[in-house]
Amino acid sequence: MADWSDLPRELLDEILTRLDSPIDALRFRAVCSTWRHSSPSNLKSNGPQTPLSLPSHGISLSKRSIFVLSPCETPISELPHNDNPNSWVIKIEEKNLNFFHIFFPLSWTQIDPLPEDFPRVMDLSNIRIRELGCEYFLRYTDKICFRGDFLNLLIEKVAIIPGINHDHFFLLTIHVSGKLALYNSVNNIWHIISDKIDVPYDDIIAFNGEFYAVDYTGRIVLVRCDAIDNTALLATSFGGGDKKRLVEVGDELMLVDVYMGLPPWEYDHDMENFDGYVTSRSKWFKVYRLDRKNAVD
Repeated sequence: MADWSDLPRELLDEILTRLDSPIDALRFRAVCSTWRHSSPSNLKSNGPQTPLSLPSHGISLSKRSIFVLSPCETPISELPHNDNPNSWVIKIEEKNLNFFHIFFPLSWTQIDPLPEDFPRVMDLSNIRIRELGCEYFLRYTDKICFRGDFLNLLIEKVAIIPGINHDHFFLLTIHVSGKLALYNSVNNIWHIISDKIDVPYDDIIAFNGEFYAVDYTGRIVLVRCDAIDNTALLATSFGGGDKKRLVEVGDELMLVDVYMGLPPWEYDHDMENFDGYVTSRSKWFKVYRLDRKNAVD
């Protein structure tokens, strides 16, 4: 049987360059002392290192990673969809070295206090940990005279595309005006993208190395990072929902049209229980697939 500790250093270096997740780097270092000594303890993951201060009025870039934790006997191939009652899907934000905040995976709500049966020690010999993905967001860090967690409410979704080297990246977000704002880490400046149609944007996404954005009417544009004319129209306005969301599903880009009111088939018989207002909870959805071959361009 081959001895893993005898692998040549150049092969170990090749393996390290292909590790995208800090969890994978930890596993690499846990194989044996030779592998541990061959890798830096602070191995960087892909994407910008966070938290990262950005130019413009106390804005910082933060990151939260989504993990699934399962008992060690769970096969790795089953981690994303296993139904083991002892498994956990969590979202983690690293505040500083070895200090984390844990959130529910589908919300901004922090899990505090932790459930009694939640593992207090992340021992890789007893727990399988797999990173499912991550999210970046902007947090406004100006000192404002509010108490509690008010600053945690001042957050904006962002999409990120890596640049030509490890430290270079492009960042897209929606400005308070509803326009798209593009940040280039090379020249360290923000650019507000002008648009011929003055309709606020509703969502953004990075998909297959490109930025996409959708406005409140359902109009979808491709956002170019290095062109004077930054947007290219892909789909004209359609749909009648209250919110638009772009979602990656496999190799497809989907538009989710979110309706906040009652669906037509429930409207009549539910009117007797109508309380006079519509809640902010999503009621029903329509999902569309973007066809790039027949897209407007």
